[in-house]
Amino acid sequence: MRIAAAIAILLGACFQASAATTVTNKGLQETVLFRNGDSLKGELISFDRTNGIAWMRPELKKPVHFDFGSVTEIYLGTRPAMDAADSPTRTVLEFHNGNELVGSLLSITNDRVMLDTAYAGKLKIPLDQVATILPRARHDGVIFNALHDDKDWTHGDMSVIQGVAVGDWMYHNGSLVGGAAASVARGMNLPFQMRMDFDMYWQNSFQIAIGLHTDSLEPISLNAREQEPDFAPFYSFAMSQSVAYLRLVPKTGPIRQLGQPEILRLTPGTNHAKVSIFTSDVRKSVALMMNGRLIREWIDPQGWSAGGRGVRFVHQGFGNVRIANLRVKKWDGKSLTPPRVQANANVDVMLFRDTAILAGQFAAFTNGAFHLSTGGAVKTIPFNELNQLSLATQRRRAMTNDTNQVTVYFTGRGRLTGQLKGWGRDKAELSVPGVGDVSVRAQALGRIKF
Repeated sequence: MRIAAAIAILLGACFQASAATTVTNKGLQETVLFRNGDSLKGELISFDRTNGIAWMRPELKKPVHFDFGSVTEIYLGTRPAMDAADSPTRTVLEFHNGNELVGSLLSITNDRVMLDTAYAGKLKIPLDQVATILPRARHDGVIFNALHDDKDWTHGDMSVIQGVAVGDWMYHNGSLVGGAAASVARGMNLPFQMRMDFDMYWQNSFQIAIGLHTDSLEPISLNAREQEPDFAPFYSFAMSQSVAYLRLVPKTGPIRQLGQPEILRLTPGTNHAKVSIFTSDVRKSVALMMNGRLIREWIDPQGWSAGGRGVRFVHQGFGNVRIANLRVKKWDGKSLTPPRVQANANVDVMLFRDTAILAGQFAAFTNGAFHLSTGGAVKTIPFNELNQLSLATQRRRAMTNDTNQVTVYFTGRGRLTGQLKGWGRDKAELSVPGVGDVSVRAQALGRIKF
């Protein structure tokens, strides 16, 4: 069925849905995106190479089918993350092709990694597909992971602003999109040491302000703060395509500018940046990182002054902006750039939690410890002492890419690329190059990219 015809049928249909194919409220959170720019809410019922994608809406008696070649992505709505958060050997495996899995590390031999996952059971993964092993004995401390909707966000009243067009932040496919002056905020019970990451896209220009550690979910009129309802002091971080600056905004008294504005040297013509913002009451600072590069850490000379637990995004009426992949987590405040070691061509490299480095030939992981041959002896390293194991690049075996491959993204951390062989209400069947056939619980997935 052609896309336009299928969508026309869906939009014009007034059929009574049968009991067998009733779409729940959960299903209507799912969205399919087409290559021609159209999108459609509903529920993914099934997928196979012969019949394509079966998509259901409540006004239809039976699903309609779309050819998978006409679809770019499917967003699967709000689903709880499945993670080995309480496992004493919780580990992140980073593949050299960009795949990533999280689970309990059971063992590593000279050619296999045994990983027990909450979403696919026990997996045998060829060691020649793994680039990096990241032992994580504790949970990452994730506070907020990805936008699924805006129902728990407060859209603030911007009508007091004069001289600019007032609009609203709109939720669309895992993003907040703004094209006019608008405010959106959410209380997150933020700790005073946290890291916030997001992707920002813009057209032509942008100018936004982010209220950090605020207890007011409504925008604050800086010129009439005394008339606003009581609020705790917060840090106002403002950014355009040319500069970034930080202010402390109290209820009464002067607004404090923390140092001079920082010049942003973005590549001319670019319209995308990966943004990371760090806050710490211990360091008494707010820091900005863009595209993996530390721009600046602003130190408050009067000490940490913010008192709220929420965050507020304010579009200041210039340009079109999209905020995607928003993630907030606890931060230990120790380092703005967590130490990592690069892969070596010939030797395996270990990075310890105290940042010491050891190189040699990795032998195995057994009985809760890593074993590395170095200097003519085998050293045994307990799981909790290791921060990273980077395997030598000579171990790697390249895989041939299939033109029919898709990438599935887990609701927590992780992704797999392979051929999607089938999809049902309970599980997805994948054929992953170098790994083989994998059956994944459908509820563990948040997005499918074709």
